[in-house]
Amino acid sequence: MARAATSQRPKNQGAPYEPVALEYYNSAKHPTCWAFGSASEFLISEVLEKTPVKGARICDVGAGRSVALKILGKRLVDAESVWLVDSSPKMLSWNTVAHTPSVKLRICEADEIDRLDVDFDIIVASLGDPYNTSEFWRAVRKSLRAGGRCLFSTPSFEWASRYRCVAAQERAGWALFELEGGATHFVPSHIFEEPAQLEVVEGAGLRVQSIARFRADQLESAPPKLAGLPPI
Repeated sequence: MARAATSQRPKNQGAPYEPVALEYYNSAKHPTCWAFGSASEFLISEVLEKTPVKGARICDVGAGRSVALKILGKRLVDAESVWLVDSSPKMLSWNTVAHTPSVKLRICEADEIDRLDVDFDIIVASLGDPYNTSEFWRAVRKSLRAGGRCLFSTPSFEWASRYRCVAAQERAGWALFELEGGATHFVPSHIFEEPAQLEVVEGAGLRVQSIARFRADQLESAPPKLAGLPPI
């Protein structure tokens, strides 16, 4: 089974997104997050907008400010239920869905979504590299009904290997956030070469149907961490 790249563990030992949550969507402070988010939304919308959701049970795992809700838009009323799952309460609080009974918010680790005891038709995992592990993919297999689909996106291995291995402070297998106030914070980021990624997914008993890519030059503007680098 493929494993994530190893390195010396940062001091915060891969603490979750809670310390980052309140500023994560600040495009001026974190332009790379904005760029990856825009690319991921484009790729997932290409599939989700064409997918029937009438009576569907949908899970947006590691949801943060949910891409699934944004893409579904008015079609949200067609779904039986949409579960927004995140291990960070602050990340989940970006969603204002108090008067939307079909939307369920749950504090839950990504690799424990099978404990929700729901057979999902669609699982959305936008920028799922923080939890891109064999345990997560086994939970996906257990949670999907027969014929169900998982829409997963991640930054490219080409970008991660070329940037994180040469830039000061960066660590292979981790994502670095420079927070307001000057503190730094690391979160896990498991990004594989394509054959290894396929091995992780298929090793959980799933089948990869298609792969799509988004190039950095498709962005309106590329932040410093992406400028001049291969496809993201």
